[in-house]
Amino acid sequence: MSNKPWTRKAPALWLPKPELVAGEGPQTPVSFGATPEVSDVHPSALLQLTEGSPDGSGAAEGDEEDELDRLTSLYASEAAASSQQVQQRQRQRAQSQKGMAELRKEGLSTPLEANNKGFQLMAKMGYKAGQGLGAGGGGRAAPIEVDLKGTKAGLGVDEARKRRQAEVDAMREEQAWKRAKAAKQDQASFRVQTVQKWGKATMEKHIAAARKTVQDLDMRKGLVEHHLWPAVPPPDPPEPRTPLEAAELAAEAAEAKAEVDPWELLPPQQRLTDVLQYLRGHHLYCLFCGCQFDDADDLAGSCPGLTEEDH
Repeated sequence: MSNKPWTRKAPALWLPKPELVAGEGPQTPVSFGATPEVSDVHPSALLQLTEGSPDGSGAAEGDEEDELDRLTSLYASEAAASSQQVQQRQRQRAQSQKGMAELRKEGLSTPLEANNKGFQLMAKMGYKAGQGLGAGGGGRAAPIEVDLKGTKAGLGVDEARKRRQAEVDAMREEQAWKRAKAAKQDQASFRVQTVQKWGKATMEKHIAAARKTVQDLDMRKGLVEHHLWPAVPPPDPPEPRTPLEAAELAAEAAEAKAEVDPWELLPPQQRLTDVLQYLRGHHLYCLFCGCQFDDADDLAGSCPGLTEEDH
């Protein structure tokens, strides 16, 4: 038995000898599994095997790239042709629709000709071109207009939609009107409240000034107390040291609050009028004039009135 390792025999490739022309003379097989002798391989075969890359794979790679380029260009050309066809169909459809609309409009606007069968039947009954229908010719002179529907909705749907839309629009207008009215009322109410608040604050300021003037003039005459003088705030209560003292202080505060002069609870306008009249009657003094007059005649002739508006 031989000690040589077993090897699979590669297929043979018949190539011509270097000195022979293709198709003439014997040919020598070359095996691609074992390493052939260089002298047994034709130079053209070596060039085909090694062209394009050092390792002899350039021919196969080149074929694959060429096939890929061919498929890519084919796909691009087919896509462009398909897009052109779609655009052409769209243009044709638009032109067809436009042509149908124009033909319809032209047909509806064209009066009936004398050779029309319907016109001939109407002429036999006394109808004349341009004349209205009816015995006296006072009926419709133009044909009924055709209102084409662009949707698949049934009859009356458009009218119902218009009616619902009109109701919605009316409701929205009513709501907008109510909001505008409420806004105006709020503005008017705010204006009135602001004026009242400002007027009340102004009255309280006049009342405080008038009461201070009453106190000064009364003290010049020797009076020591009057209910129109400014109210003296009570002293701060001491800090309670026991719960019992806290309860007693709370009870005293409630009693003091209950003993408020009823005059203090009158409306500001009434209190201001009382103080101004007291100043004029007892001291011949006008708060808004800012001076004291000599006598009642001088006060009546020089002061324009009791209130600030009079001044």
